[in-house]
Amino acid sequence: MYSFGPGSMANLKECRAPLQVVAKIVIKIADHSIVCGRRDEAAQQKAYDDGLSKAKYGQSPHNYTKSFALDFVPWPGQYGAGKDQFAYIAGLYIGIGEAHGIPLTWGHDWDRDGVLGKYDPDETLLDLPHIEMTNWKELKND
Repeated sequence: MYSFGPGSMANLKECRAPLQVVAKIVIKIADHSIVCGRRDEAAQQKAYDDGLSKAKYGQSPHNYTKSFALDFVPWPGQYGAGKDQFAYIAGLYIGIGEAHGIPLTWGHDWDRDGVLGKYDPDETLLDLPHIEMTNWKELKND
């Protein structure tokens, strides 16, 4: 059984409780790291400038005191991991989230239609590490 290291746990603590619940189940099945929870203004601007995000500060689910999103990377492999590794872990997040009444969206299937990335004209940003609470925009005012 796998477990998160101190860095992943620190990043996960920056996330909303429902994301923490799902992540703590997924880690028991597939080894991965949580590399981002909350992004402050400087980090969001860098992600935007680097083309890793289409959102400016305040427009991303990462920008809230308790983040509505997390970024993960498979272990071993980290960012050089293959798309299949990301898809496997993202599938676990989505399935376990659904089983717990927590709808999640993966950054490779933004419209949640099961058609991935380059095969879907609706997908404009491919963000393999990204998982967000699907209804975060509705929840952000809570």
